[in-house]
Parts: sequence; structure tokens; C-alpha cells
Amino acid sequence: MDKEILRVQSLEASFGKKNIFSPISFSLYEGKTTTLFGPSGCGKSTIALIISLLSDESIHLSGHVTFNGRDIFSLKEREKREYRKKIGYVFQNPMMAFSPFSKIIRAFEELHVGKNKNEIIRIGRKYFSLLSLDERYLFSYPDELSGGMRIKANLALSLSGNPAVLILDEVTRSLDRKSKEEVLSLLERIQRENNTSYLLITHEKDVEMRMSDDTIFFKGQNKKPSSKAIVKRKAEDEVVLSIKSLTKSFGEKKVLDNVSLEVKKGERIGITGRTGSGKSTLLGLIASLYPPDSGNVIRNEKGTVLLFQDPFSSLDPKMRVKDVLREPMEIYQKRGWMKKMRKKEMDEITHSSLNSFGIDESLFERKIKYLSGGEREKVYLMSALMVEPRLLLLDEALASLDEESSENLINELFAKSEEYNFALVFVSHNYKLVERIADKIYLLEDGKLTRVAPS
Repeated sequence: MDKEILRVQSLEASFGKKNIFSPISFSLYEGKTTTLFGPSGCGKSTIALIISLLSDESIHLSGHVTFNGRDIFSLKEREKREYRKKIGYVFQNPMMAFSPFSKIIRAFEELHVGKNKNEIIRIGRKYFSLLSLDERYLFSYPDELSGGMRIKANLALSLSGNPAVLILDEVTRSLDRKSKEEVLSLLERIQRENNTSYLLITHEKDVEMRMSDDTIFFKGQNKKPSSKAIVKRKAEDEVVLSIKSLTKSFGEKKVLDNVSLEVKKGERIGITGRTGSGKSTLLGLIASLYPPDSGNVIRNEKGTVLLFQDPFSSLDPKMRVKDVLREPMEIYQKRGWMKKMRKKEMDEITHSSLNSFGIDESLFERKIKYLSGGEREKVYLMSALMVEPRLLLLDEALASLDEESSENLINELFAKSEEYNFALVFVSHNYKLVERIADKIYLLEDGKLTRVAPS
């Protein structure tokens, strides 16, 4: 008979008058995987944070969670610290595992207190090697890694602690196909060798079917995505972005090598490539976040909007949804790029658009920190489209969303594209998603940008 490690009994959570999820009960067993499967915003990540004793104190809880027979809510502070050491967590937002002001190795030092520095470095190198991460990134800051690489680093950190329970929150969402297979195979091997219990959170059906021994399905996951007819407007001759002979290196690694690209008004450009291939670096150079080593980028500052890969770090957690949506309009008005409006008028505009972006009206007054990953993704994209961009740069947008939510947002993105006729540069490791969105597709590999479709 399988040994029960953790039990959740009639757990329920609410924020103010809003119920986050209905009472839920399930168990985690030694060497087995239990999966929480469902659409964006249904409370999966909140459950994981509660189990880890990391949930916000303003969330009201009822029910019980027991670990090896003990109620975790009644543990004393010292006992809570010991409990957390037994629970590994690969966050949906991997930046939660690292300090932006410290190098990655510092997180390993904090986890492995009592070990000498050389031993900690040896441990870090071992787990980085298992995940095909260059060991030099142990001595890098988190923002020097791509989104997919940060997830791998978070996984390496968690596995190095040999936890009894490992929580995997959308762990494959930002990974290319090869990296995804690599990670899932490693997790299967670790589970066999260490008898680790996994709590898997995902909206990817193939991951659930491969990994899960027991699955809890949340309501809403069987809805069919909408299928509006999409008309792709022919691009105009006006060039809104010109990249010529762009080169960028970090240390000895050449990330971009003589990259050139031209984007016309109304065009939708897709750029795909493996995790860590330099896609985010290219967008950062286009947006003038840092200078190239050589080459140049020509664009009009007015109307260029970049949405970063990580909505968690990009949005102020203390701001309300309505303030996040209003802020781009206020900035544009101050610069004279948009007609003057009162706050009430701006709020009416944003509030009326919530449904088309799949955002529940009850979230309008809520602070960002209380939103799920998928809800933050929707709000983040909506904020960019509250103004009239000329050039929209999207870095792994839609990665946190289930199929239905993703399809609905694509439709809304296309509708706004038709309305404003802006150019779009969409970056993703997901070729099918890029193919769905883009008129032209480019592959970034070994620093070179090559057009692959239409050929």
C-alpha cells in the first residue's frame, strides 16, 4: 500500500467576499505524482502556496493540511522552517526562488547551510549539469538568464535539497520541446531514485497524461476555445523597425551574430528558437534596454511597447488592476501621444474591455499580487493594448494560459491589430503558437536569424 505523505482535507480559500476555490480534498503519496489540472485562474497555484505555507496572510482559509499526520497550520515557527525544508517548490515565477540582487549560487548557499563553499559549488554544478545548464550561470544574476533557464535553475535548486515533496508549478511552460523532454525525463528518474512525491500543476494535457498517477480536474477545462474568423491585413510599405547587422555578446558567448530584420506597418513577425537562444536579448536590444556591440536599430520611440516574458516581475504587486490598465494611457497623455482624459473616463474604457480579454469584472479593484499567473498575463497584455501601439513586442506572451484563454487572447490581439494596424514581433519557443500568429517566421539559432516560413 502506498504511503501517504500529505493530505488536504476540505481546504477552501477566499479573498474578501470572493471565493478563490471550492472545498477540495486530495492526498500525496510517496513516489507518486498528483496533478492539479485546469484553466488559468482557477486557484491551482494558490493551493500550492498554501501547502508550502507561503500564501498571503489576507487570504482566509478553512480546512486542514497534514504532513506525516501533523496539521501544518498548527506548527510553531521553528517547526514551520523545518517543514519548508522538506517541500521543494519550482515556482511559476522562478524569480520567487532568487534574489535579483544576488547571484544564483547564493540561493544554493542559503539552502545548504552548514556545508562549505566548495561542496555547495559542487552540488550546484551537479544539478546544473543534469539540466544542461552551463555552470557559469551559477555565478550570474537571475536577470542574466532567459525565462526558460531560470525555470531550470529553480528546478536544479529544488532538486538539490532532496525534498520529500516537490511542487512543480507550470514547470514546462517556457521550455522548448527538447528542454521539456529533458526536464520531464529527469523528473521521472529522480522520482524513481528518491521516491519523491510530486504535486504537479499544469494546463498542458500531454504533461498531465505522462506524469500523473492521480489528477484533480478543476471546472472549466473542457470548454472549447472560441474560433472567430481572423482576417490578416496586408502589410503597408511603411517600415516601423529596421535592424541592421546587430551583434551582442555576454562575456565570451556571442548571443546575436550579424542579425538583420525589417518590419513593416501591420506585419506580424514570429521569432522562435530554443530556450536561451537569445530571443529575449533581441527584443531587449530593439527596445533599447541595452546597447548592441555593433549594428543598429532604427524605430520610432512613440508607440513601441515591449511586454516582458515575466508578468510577475513586470507588474507592481501593490497596484490594483484598474491602475495598471490606466497607467499606459496616463503616460501617453503626458507625452502628448494621446488625447487628455479624466480617470473616470479611462476606467470606463478599461472596464468595458475586460470581458473581451477574458478578465472577470470582480478583478478590476483587486491588487496584482492576488491574481493568478494566467490572470496577470491577461492584464499585462490588455495594458499594452489600452494605447495605440505602432510596434508591439511580445516575449513568450500567452505561456501561462490554457488553450481556451490563449485562443481568446489571440483573437483579441488580432482584433486590436486590425483596429490600430500596428506591427507585431512575437517571440516564443512554441512553433505552433508562432505559426498561428505570424505572417513571417524566423528561427534564431547559434546567434543567426533565418527566415523559415514562408520560405
